[in-house]
Amino acid sequence: MIDTTNDEFLTTRETAALIRCSEVSVWRLRKSGRLAFHRILGKVLVRRSDLEAFLSKQRRNGEMQK
Repeated sequence: MIDTTNDEFLTTRETAALIRCSEVSVWRLRKSGRLAFHRILGKVLVRRSDLEAFLSKQRRNGEMQK
């Protein structure tokens, strides 16, 4: 069983607001498979922990990308 006691679900709009991008950008991240999501009762929801995992993968630590 999955422990969701401290894991909040976010809508696409809430996800976009948190990472300061458009809802279309969130949709593209979902469609490309880079951002995990759940479809529950017709709603698309992103777990906060999945969003945090995505963001931690994007961290560059000050390195220049070529």
